Amino acid sequence: MRPGAVHPQVESRGKAPQRRIPYNCKTTADCGKVIDDLSWDSNFLGLKTGRLHCDREEQLLECLANIKGDHYQLIYVFSDTAIDVRPADCRLIDVGGQVTYSKSLEITRQSREQEHSEDSIGIYQGPDENESLLQLALLSGHLSRFRVDPWLPPGSFERLYRQWLLNNLQNKESSRVYISGHSEDPEGILTTTWKQAHGTIDLLAVRQDSQGKGIGSKLLEHIENEAVKYSAHQIDVKTQMINNAARRTYERNGYSLKLSLIHISEPTRPRL
Repeated sequence: MRPGAVHPQVESRGKAPQRRIPYNCKTTADCGKVIDDLSWDSNFLGLKTGRLHCDREEQLLECLANIKGDHYQLIYVFSDTAIDVRPADCRLIDVGGQVTYSKSLEITRQSREQEHSEDSIGIYQGPDENESLLQLALLSGHLSRFRVDPWLPPGSFERLYRQWLLNNLQNKESSRVYISGHSEDPEGILTTTWKQAHGTIDLLAVRQDSQGKGIGSKLLEHIENEAVKYSAHQIDVKTQMINNAARRTYERNGYSLKLSLIHISEPTRPRL
């Protein structure tokens, strides 16, 4: 699917569960059930933020009309297809698509259990405040909607990815930060969350002067070996639809396209 943002004409992820929108919602009360209220995003950005899933242009128009009194300032619209519509009181901004890749580890588990990854790759052991590590985290999101959406408050992208990295570093129970190279100045970073026999790649980046050496692939191989410790059977990762370099890396390492999403950012009038 491809995501975009709707900004209800103001200047302009906590992750809420995704729900499909019933097309026949007719009342504001009904629409309260079809928009995901993103409280974490609202607090972080200082804008009341929600998320819609729409399949058709008329469906989007109807849902936007039905939530006018809810005072949303930023709405992210997810769609299976491109939406070419111009609501009277909203500005739709295409902020890029998102794709999800997945790899089943059932086939590779037995052969990888005995393998050892590169000595230069391991869990980051340094301090939480590491400028080199932060720069890698920011590099991982250089095509993120939080960076390309011009309606978001200045500095939102940097604050978000700094917080995302800190969350990975501080959540010792389920998150891990893997690096290639030395802790003081790593060449690459990959962060994962392990939960219920499932791994999710959060951030992956390789320093620009170290790209082309296969470091990204080595990091991916390392966490597949690590997955055995967590009894993980599958690893998923999301990336931007236009991030061709990342997509090639995942596909080259056996990840299959699972889902694509269109992203539209919509700035609406003050308090839609």
